[in-house]
Amino acid sequence: MNLGPAYASVSRPDYRWTGFGVGLGISVGGSLVENLAVHADFRGTLISNPTQRAFGRKSEFDADIVFESMSLGVTYYIMPANIYASLAAGVGVLAFEDDSGASKDTSAGLTVSGQVGKEWWVGADWGLGIAGQLLYMRVNDYVIDEERMHGLSFCLMFSATYN
Repeated sequence: MNLGPAYASVSRPDYRWTGFGVGLGISVGGSLVENLAVHADFRGTLISNPTQRAFGRKSEFDADIVFESMSLGVTYYIMPANIYASLAAGVGVLAFEDDSGASKDTSAGLTVSGQVGKEWWVGADWGLGIAGQLLYMRVNDYVIDEERMHGLSFCLMFSATYN
């Protein structure tokens, strides 16, 4: 499990949204061999009311943008330091939701994420720590399906692992 502050950017031709938000991640899986885990990842980043640049003009954007992804990943632990590196690839969407609750979602597209972290044992089976996560998405635009939208978020996460 991961949770922490995030900075993200979403772009499409002539538009770009940037802002701070929160990132969340849950991974479910297990170890195949010592120090190597395989898992399903569920990741998200919420940017609330980001700054918009449209045709070179800066303005406030009265909506939230949510990164939603599902992927398969692998994590390698460097022991006994309990430092880890994780990579995952899968599918994701970008959801745009205004203050009235109306939502527009992109078509599903490629998502790739990477994470590097350090944990400390706080019990026989639990580790707590910190990590940096990078999440990238390339999806079809919700307005013009042939155009691509790109999303990139960086999160500084607090992590908890049960092993």
